[in-house]
Amino acid sequence: FLNAFIGQAPDRVTLNSLAILFAAFMVFEYTLQSMLVPGTSRSINCYNCASCVGVCPLKEVEGIPMPMGLVLLTRLGDYERVMELSKYCVGCGRCACKCPVGNSGPLIISAAFQAARRKKYQQQLNAEKETT
Repeated sequence: FLNAFIGQAPDRVTLNSLAILFAAFMVFEYTLQSMLVPGTSRSINCYNCASCVGVCPLKEVEGIPMPMGLVLLTRLGDYERVMELSKYCVGCGRCACKCPVGNSGPLIISAAFQAARRKKYQQQLNAEKETT
């Protein structure tokens, strides 16, 4: 497979370099993506301790633990799913009081709405540029 790209059989150094690049890309995609979107960078600090789930009146919605699931979905950049699940959040803020890093369901939901709004606006601008 790599012969087509580099013109020869890859040596050990080349394969190791490609593996390192792949790992760096995956780290960027998974962890740093949420830091690039304003308001969602707090999701990267989640310890996955589930303290918030213990105090949330909902506990679980559609198989996703609340509000920890919202934080993890935000970390992955799935803002549409966060917006779907946001209708179940009662906004009590108990999660923020219990969370060791201060993550809050309502704050995460707000950031996801803003990120989705920005993404939709950017798509509209790109569509307008293509039509002109």
